[in-house]
Amino acid sequence: MGQILLAALVLVLAGLAIIYNSNSYSDPAPPVVALQVAAKVGSPAPDFTLTDAASGQPVTLSSFRGKPVWINFWATWCDACREEMPAMKQAYARYRDKGLVILGLDVQESAETVNAFTHSNGYDWTFLLDKDGKVTDKYFLSGVPTHWFIGTDGIIKATQVGAIPQADLEGHMARIMGQ
Repeated sequence: MGQILLAALVLVLAGLAIIYNSNSYSDPAPPVVALQVAAKVGSPAPDFTLTDAASGQPVTLSSFRGKPVWINFWATWCDACREEMPAMKQAYARYRDKGLVILGLDVQESAETVNAFTHSNGYDWTFLLDKDGKVTDKYFLSGVPTHWFIGTDGIIKATQVGAIPQADLEGHMARIMGQ
């Protein structure tokens, strides 16, 4: 078992990208090694701070520790995102008084676009702007919509790529609300 773990560590280290930040060949800067831990079920949710589309204020994921959090990566141009939002609105109405926080992370659109869409449809949870895509990258997003369900302990309990069928939505809610 120890040899397998050692071999896995060697493979991980061999796969790291080493970036040399140098302005000249004669005096190179030390290498910078970037390692990003994958967001996955059973692991702590990677923390982030993004701007609230409505207020312009910063919002940090870790500030919601102790509450169940549903992160929804979406965009106004995404048909599947638009189709599932009424069901999200109903779920939020059911679970909001029990502490549910929904963070709608819009992927690289303007506050004006997001606010026009959310206000015209009566969506009242928190919408954040991932303007540069850094949080999207942190969560290794492959498309929208994508959902992450985080328990009150900050641990990812479930994830769903694509639109959520109603039966799956209730199962995800049970995982994070029933703690």
